[in-house]
Amino acid sequence: CSSDLTYVTAELQLMMGNYQAAAAGMTTYLSRFCAGGRYCTVATYQAADCYYRLGNQNEAIQMYRQLMETPGNPYKEESCTRLAELYYDQKNYQEARQFFTEMRSVVTDKEKLNSAELGILRCSYFLNDTEAVEQAATCIIESEDSNDSMRDEARYNRAKIYYNNRQYGQAAVDLTPLSKNVRVVTGAEAAYLLADCYFRLGA
Repeated sequence: CSSDLTYVTAELQLMMGNYQAAAAGMTTYLSRFCAGGRYCTVATYQAADCYYRLGNQNEAIQMYRQLMETPGNPYKEESCTRLAELYYDQKNYQEARQFFTEMRSVVTDKEKLNSAELGILRCSYFLNDTEAVEQAATCIIESEDSNDSMRDEARYNRAKIYYNNRQYGQAAVDLTPLSKNVRVVTGAEAAYLLADCYFRLGA
């Protein structure tokens, strides 16, 4: 079976939406004819996409990481985005933050850039990385591209980090604007934490 026929057969399965068969075909092509086959990069991407659609996270991660290591591949932006998302879903926040950071440097779309900024913030929060949370939150709050929801989340995460580290004065600064909207869960919590900060500060 020629390399071209193996690839074309797998691509036909992909076009018909048979992702399991397409992934198997692409993987066969990659193992038998790459490197050196002319469809290696696109086959790696298509295999990754199939595994992603099928919910096979580990296989998708493996393929997307191969793409990231391929010089000059045209799928770097999507690979970064998918890897950040997949690692985040797996609660591997260290790896997720790495790819959110790389994603931030390669995306051009405002919405994707905002997603990258929020991803860095959330991962840093879950990693209890105080300095990184401060940096990410400040970046979001000061950015003209951020919306109110993003700024609120940035203040909330930064406030929680400050509070957990007993930096009650700094926490109070972020909690004050959040506490004004007690109709949402974070607002109600912010009001409670703000009162506790004032109590602990003796105010």
